[in-house]
Amino acid sequence: MTIKQYKIIELIAVVVLAAFGGRAIVWGNFVTPLLSLAVIALMLSYLRGQVKEVIEDERDIRINGKAARWAIQVYGFIMLATAIVLYASRAYNPMFVNISSILAYSVCLLLILVGIFNSYLKRYGKSD
Repeated sequence: MTIKQYKIIELIAVVVLAAFGGRAIVWGNFVTPLLSLAVIALMLSYLRGQVKEVIEDERDIRINGKAARWAIQVYGFIMLATAIVLYASRAYNPMFVNISSILAYSVCLLLILVGIFNSYLKRYGKSD
């Protein structure tokens, strides 16, 4: 299988999952999209192994890592700034306290997960 064939199959799988998954959720069925997501993820993982060409090189991996780091930093900054503004505006609406807490805790959870994954990958990660 070539990279082009894999990318086309991947795109079709995402479109089909989005269309049918979205429709199932609108109808109130939450199990079908989850099962479909698992099946498509396994299928794409298997098909990725069938590709005989190089899918990504070290430069791509390095760029993806840098992009992820920037995304986490920007997300953290924006969410914490929003949480601070909402908390400071709690006199206008008491619900802002709950919203700001949720935003702040989501950033904390994200940073904790990043730390756990970094520790795990430094210790047990194999270089692909």
